[in-house]
Amino acid sequence: MDQQQSWSLEAVAQLREMAKERIPVETMSLKLKRPVDQVRTKLGEIGITPTRDSDDDGA
Repeated sequence: MDQQQSWSLEAVAQLREMAKERIPVETMSLKLKRPVDQVRTKLGEIGITPTRDSDDDGA
């Protein structure tokens, strides 16, 4: 019943571009209007490691 929204080529291109710009996953989620977990999953599927979330370790 809770069908996952499929990813268009345009959405994947946006995701890749935002990842290159090191935009936080939460922001990507808002811009793409998708849940954070879906964005993280798709990043993993296309071989991109997401940047750390907004709380910076500074280590």
